[in-house]
Amino acid sequence: MLLRFSVSNYRSFLEEQAFTMAAARGLKTLREENTFASGTTEKGSPDLLRSAAIYGPNASGKSNFVSALTFVQEMVVESGQTQPDEAVPVAPFRLDPVAAEQDSRFEIDFIE
Repeated sequence: MLLRFSVSNYRSFLEEQAFTMAAARGLKTLREENTFASGTTEKGSPDLLRSAAIYGPNASGKSNFVSALTFVQEMVVESGQTQPDEAVPVAPFRLDPVAAEQDSRFEIDFIE
């Protein structure tokens, strides 16, 4: 299960943006119905959400965030066919000339 996904320097995201399935500690309404224990043995690990949504105004990056998830999925699935010296077709943030030359960053935390 996906716990957290973050992306930076990709399409419209210069700074790191993160999506997490950890329930907020202050969540009171429907906590019992919408969360479950993570099952890890780490002390203080948060409960996890059963579902989540991405919403916001037009042009706020929702589609680019989903595109980042899809990009990572394709990189994992096709990684066996990629040569070590082959360039990765990533779309960095282009409004900053320095960022356009830097690496994009993707992080995924998950549990089985």
